[in-house]
Amino acid sequence: MKRGHLSSWFTGVAWKRLTAVEALPHKSNQHEFDGVQKLKTLLGSERRWYPGTVAYLMDDDPEPLRADVRLTWYDARERIPKRSEWRLYYPTTFVSERYSEGDLLIIARRANDTLLVVVAEEGSTIEGQLMWLFGLGAIDHPGFSVKGEIESGHLMLDFAANFVLDLIGENVDHTDDSCLDVMLRLFGRDDPPPDEFSEYVRSTVQGLDPVDDPDTALLVWMEREEVLYRTLERHRIGDRLSAGFRDVPGGFFDFSAEVQARRSQRQNRALASHFEHLLQLHGVDYGRSTVIEPEVDVPDFVFAGAAVGQLDLWRKPMARVLAVRSRTGDLASTGGVSPKSGIDSYLLTLEPGLGAAQMTALAKNRITPVVPVGLKPAFQQDSSVLVLSAGEFLKALGTIEYPRRVSG
Repeated sequence: MKRGHLSSWFTGVAWKRLTAVEALPHKSNQHEFDGVQKLKTLLGSERRWYPGTVAYLMDDDPEPLRADVRLTWYDARERIPKRSEWRLYYPTTFVSERYSEGDLLIIARRANDTLLVVVAEEGSTIEGQLMWLFGLGAIDHPGFSVKGEIESGHLMLDFAANFVLDLIGENVDHTDDSCLDVMLRLFGRDDPPPDEFSEYVRSTVQGLDPVDDPDTALLVWMEREEVLYRTLERHRIGDRLSAGFRDVPGGFFDFSAEVQARRSQRQNRALASHFEHLLQLHGVDYGRSTVIEPEVDVPDFVFAGAAVGQLDLWRKPMARVLAVRSRTGDLASTGGVSPKSGIDSYLLTLEPGLGAAQMTALAKNRITPVVPVGLKPAFQQDSSVLVLSAGEFLKALGTIEYPRRVSG
């Protein structure tokens, strides 16, 4: 994928809200998305079949439902030229059975001339992330809107774009074999220690100014970490797959689940490691993994000089805690403290946007999101939740008076 846009992956996209007839075929015995004249610019003006993938996404299920299908683009009134009615027929699958009226429908034409038809639950986080990814405008009319060329005006957002593409099951190659020999020499074939690997990642990136522009540095480091880790991971996975599995179904799927879980954990550790490096460069005093309240998730960073295990931190003025989650998931596990404590809680994430329900949960729990500055527009601007850039948060931390170094 080229930096900054998706035109090397998709050549065009159309989007709309599903109508009751499209989402609930039993109401009309149809299994079709109603086409319009505009859609012909994406799919052409001749009857044809497209190999494609249909997917459904919702926040309550992190794994997309996907099925490979054959989609039919045709004129339902081709014998009556003056009454042309173009439609895209889709077969009934376990995916299409989840469609609901009002859900976001996106039809994207891939560069290999296949189609991706993805439907996202109305009001969900993934809906907003898909609209951000494709640069879609507001949906203020019932029909399709079409973009014949996909470009993103976002700067340095390859990590975030790949994040969303991974969510919808589009596998983009994140690897770079140029560093493989060096990594094997440094770390061997085992999973490398997270902090050591992140330090190595930063050493491979030149030309950044993490003091003057911490937001860009954070994104570039995370993007580079993802590329290098996937490169090393692919080498290890290749060895494991070559060895085979005694219990083929269970063994393989258990291994796949282990790989996915390790990736998620590594992203959190990497984000925390790179942000800790920024704290050090900016001269911010902090503590790691300090217990704030019993039976509450531990925050990743504590500011304002609280001692480990000190449970009356909320009595200290200007106290702040920060949880680090590359993917937010359940906002109940952000490592924050209860709103009644009076502690300022923050959530550092690289997830490009959150849905209305998650933003409401943040507001209820008095948690302020912190994201690289380029991701701020992806968050819903009508929310009462303030969104800070990494640079703004670091600047705010500079107002704290530290009585002593925090151990942790």
